[in-house]
Amino acid sequence: GSGAGTFSQSITGLPAGTVLYVKAYAKTSAGTSYGPEISFKTEEAPKFSHLTTAGKSTLEIPENKTAVLDVLVTYQDSDQLIFSVSGPDAALFEIDQEGKKLRFKAAPDFEFPTDQDQNNEYLLSLSVADKSSMKLFQTIEVLVKLKDIAEPGEIKNLSFSDIGVSGLKLQAQVIHDGGGGVILESGFVLSKTSDTPDPLLGSVGVIKVSSLAQVGAIYGAAQGLSGSTGYSIKAFVTNAAGVSYTAVGSFTTGSLSISGPVIAYPEINIFKKGAAISDLIPGSFGSPVPVELYLNSATLAGNGSTGDTDGTGAAARFNVPYGITVDASGNVYVADRARHIIRKITPEGLVSTLAGVKGGSGTTDGALGTARFTNPEDLVIDASGTILYVADRGNHRIRMINLGTSQVTTIAGSSSGSVDGVGTLARFSGPTAILLDADGNLLVADQGNHRVRKITNSNGTWTT
Repeated sequence: GSGAGTFSQSITGLPAGTVLYVKAYAKTSAGTSYGPEISFKTEEAPKFSHLTTAGKSTLEIPENKTAVLDVLVTYQDSDQLIFSVSGPDAALFEIDQEGKKLRFKAAPDFEFPTDQDQNNEYLLSLSVADKSSMKLFQTIEVLVKLKDIAEPGEIKNLSFSDIGVSGLKLQAQVIHDGGGGVILESGFVLSKTSDTPDPLLGSVGVIKVSSLAQVGAIYGAAQGLSGSTGYSIKAFVTNAAGVSYTAVGSFTTGSLSISGPVIAYPEINIFKKGAAISDLIPGSFGSPVPVELYLNSATLAGNGSTGDTDGTGAAARFNVPYGITVDASGNVYVADRARHIIRKITPEGLVSTLAGVKGGSGTTDGALGTARFTNPEDLVIDASGTILYVADRGNHRIRMINLGTSQVTTIAGSSSGSVDGVGTLARFSGPTAILLDADGNLLVADQGNHRVRKITNSNGTWTT
């Protein structure tokens, strides 16, 4: 200021917690004079008392607990303090303003990390301020590392299917090993509900079905059960920390008098390269299979003697019957390889020569009775039941028999070779097997060329 009298001045921007010295002065033409020197100390900001390294406090907290930290702060007026959290994982935390406690909103699970990086390390910034002067504050970083605690594993999603008279298929999902060491055993326990409604390992009357000791899907099959009986069932997983179960499920086995056969494989078999292949062993859980209906075999046609005689049942003769296909009406078509002909067997067992000349090989297309084949080896009929495709091995060709027009044509191949192309420009070497895919394309095992060939049809143009 200037002139005589009392004057005052406000000072801002001073450092917190600092002792400062000040004098008043007056300046005239005769010189400058000073008043007495006085000192004062600015207020200190709140300070955390936690040990930090480069401004960061690192904590290790056991899983399944919400408590993280008792917040310690040095300040002259603790009632004026206010706390806040921010940072990447701050939304997972809360702070008790009165009790000065930092905690998780929900107890964290090591097996299911929820931090931003999914690595069980939670990063946040913790701030404290004087709520009457928000400029007085301090912030530190807090890194919370979650510690895996040994506990039983977790198993869920119990399901069962193919319930028969004496058994059923079982499935469940081991979610994690619980941090309690390797899984020792997993499987299923079941008991008659009337005897033990809540089956447990080791209980009297409980049946145990063991499965693979692994995280992931487990499978099993219970057999030897009583028909028309209610059962309770659980899946289980064990490790060094203990055993866990699913919720109890229930089912009733079928009645012997009304249940049909139920054939099922107990588990999904995974075959790995270079490893021994485990046996695929099905279980029969339904009614007993009637021997007189299902275990007998009968001769549809032929009697074991070679020949090419047409006729009914045992009166007919074949000579090296090879490929076979069946239409929707139950007619059976046979590639009679050594006689170079295609035969037809009706559901009643009547055998006739459909196409080709008995004992006469050749490549002739045309009417059914004059066309020729050479060692036809396989055939397949289309969904309409009117077109037969033949792998004519000896002629290195794919032939088509149109049952509607009674004509035989060559749709692919000519002489032996290995050439892709349209129609007869393509070459095969001893095609031995043939089938139709869902799109109507032909797939051919080209044995002599060590290839699988594909033949497509576009408006009558066959391309290999």
